[in-house]
Amino acid sequence: VVAHWSTRRFTPQGWFLVAGYLACILFVPNVRSTMNYQLFTLLITLLIIAVFSIRVFKVRGKGFSMRRSLPRLATVGEPLRYELALRNLNGQQARPEKDLTIMENVQELALRIADQPLQELGPEQEARLVFSAIPEHRGLIRFTGCTVAAPEPLGLMRTFHNSHSPGSVLVLP
Repeated sequence: VVAHWSTRRFTPQGWFLVAGYLACILFVPNVRSTMNYQLFTLLITLLIIAVFSIRVFKVRGKGFSMRRSLPRLATVGEPLRYELALRNLNGQQARPEKDLTIMENVQELALRIADQPLQELGPEQEARLVFSAIPEHRGLIRFTGCTVAAPEPLGLMRTFHNSHSPGSVLVLP
């Protein structure tokens, strides 16, 4: 659970900060022979600011709506391709949302769907994204929704907006 949370929440820059923080922990106890404690203090301060800023800088306004066009059937070992239409519901006065990452929420843990980057989505605009995955087992794949992730101002962590849109695909052998 923690690994799933941390891989979705931290950006690559955030992982670099966490790695530096963990490296500093090894050298901080001896503050007389190193200036590492100053770097430790800086990194922990940046991490605390990032944690608080994801609470403040959430996706503003009405958020997003999504519509997924799924095929009824898929085959094991064959690519499953479908389209997702994402619409920014904020009014014309709102600023565009930038550096978004679109993540699919699927109940089937064996199905891995790559996250899709979206550079910018202006107010009242719609973007169409094509997702692809290869089902490895037969059965029903249940899609529960979509998560739109946006970076906080420091770019270390992501804030999330979840859109609920259930759907399913039957995977045949």
